[in-house]
This record gives sequence, C-alpha cells and structure tokens, in this order.
Amino acid sequence: SAMRSHEALGPAYASVLSKLSKDDDRLYLLLDIDWEPNTKMASLKKAWIFPGLDGLFESREVPGSGELADQINTVVQRILEAYPERPLVIELLSPNELLSMPAELLKMVDPEIEISTWLEAEHPVTLRWKARLQDKNNRYRGTWAQKAHAAYDQAESAKSLACQWRPPVGAEGKYHVLALTFPGPSPAQPVRNKASFFSELVKGEPFMCWPRNEPADANKFRQASTEFFSKVSLKRLPSALCDGRSDPILSDLVVLIDLPQRNPYSNELPLTETGQRGTT
Repeated sequence: SAMRSHEALGPAYASVLSKLSKDDDRLYLLLDIDWEPNTKMASLKKAWIFPGLDGLFESREVPGSGELADQINTVVQRILEAYPERPLVIELLSPNELLSMPAELLKMVDPEIEISTWLEAEHPVTLRWKARLQDKNNRYRGTWAQKAHAAYDQAESAKSLACQWRPPVGAEGKYHVLALTFPGPSPAQPVRNKASFFSELVKGEPFMCWPRNEPADANKFRQASTEFFSKVSLKRLPSALCDGRSDPILSDLVVLIDLPQRNPYSNELPLTETGQRGTT
C-alpha cells in the first residue's frame, strides 16, 4: 500500500522518493522538539528513524524527563548501538522559538569525569521547520513542495553548493542555499528579526542557513559560510557541517535541510487532492 500511495502522488514524487533513498545508506533520526513558553523548557517529545521497517517512519521511545541534550543523547546512543554500520543524520524538528537554537541546549556534561559534549560537534545535526511539517491548514505546503522539487533536482546533481544571501550581495545568480546573515527569534529574544526571518522561511526553500546568534562580523560570517558550502555536495553537507563546527565562525551556522517527502506527521494531515495524506 505504501507503494500505491506513492504512485497516486504522480510520477514526479515517485522519482524524487526513489532518488532520496537510492545511493543513500544514511539513517535519519527525526526528533520532535517541544518548547514550553511558561517554563521556558525545551524537551524531546517524539523520535522516529527513517527508513525504518517497511522503509517508512519507525517510532522510537524517548526518555520521559531530563535535559534536552541528555534526552537526545540517550536516543542517539541506542540508535548507534542498534545500527553501528549506518551513518546517522539527526534532524531537529524545531518549533518557531527554537529555529535559532542556543548551542547550550545541545550541550551535556558528565559530572563524574567532567567532560562536556556538544551534540552538534559530535554528530551531523540539521534543522527542520516543525510548524510547516504539521501545517494542517495547508498555508505553505504547496509552495514548499513545488520549490523543493526544483531545488532538490538542482542541488542533488551539483558538486558544490552556491549561496544566495539575504540581504542580497552583488549580482544574483543560480543558487542552492538561501542564506541569511541574521538569526531568527530565540528563547531569550522571542521577537528578534521575527518578520524578516519568517518572510524568508515561508518562500519554501528546502535548503537554507542562518547564524544562531547575531554575528559579530556579518561579512566574515558570510564569507566563511559561502566558502564552506562551496566545498560540499548536498549529500556530504550534514557530515561536513559536523566537522566544520571546529571553526568558531561556523559553530554558529544553522543549516535547514527540509524536504517535504520525509514528513513523519503526514498521516496526521488532512487528505490531499489525490486522496493521499501529504507525502510519506
């Protein structure tokens, strides 16, 4: 039935889905991150691996309590133990308040041996926009599907990735990554650049980046990021990002890789024109 539902979505989606899984031995760990505005607490709500059983989303248990980084690490360690041979990519399905997630939220300390671990430096971690994945009113999903389809085809075949900066710099040419020189809202600054940030997000670009904090030097951030993307292919991007964190400028780089085909909430969405629930 999974196969039939893909066929109903038309040959275009079928081809994208087969491309997504072909030549990709990576295991994706999708983590639903929750933000509680009253207590100002971030927590891990749900976790899935993809492709799991039947090549679809397989739900995994999450620890009921603890700091976010510890919760995530527990799940990550279990997955690495179960699939030691698969390269792991972690996708944080982030609420609006955590799209410029403070690095501290992903750091954990082992008090006994006094070792501090930053998950983003240890594992490939990318970000996704949870509100759009769960968009029951379908405000943005169509625009996103169309933009992502074209962008994925271009980026997937490119040997290196070109950035288009906002605010714009110089002449605008072909690009793969829509790049912002400014961060979005954060728990400490809930209205920081809110309108300008989300007006870029709703355009439906599946590949974006921005700084986690206001860069001390926007030009340096732009140059370092442009150079970073110019040396990687889309497939290598998550693991390269993990290595790139050792550069102090790139430690603040947030990368969104958000493809509509990989949506763990699709079965909760209303039926689409073809009688299917979004896309799996």
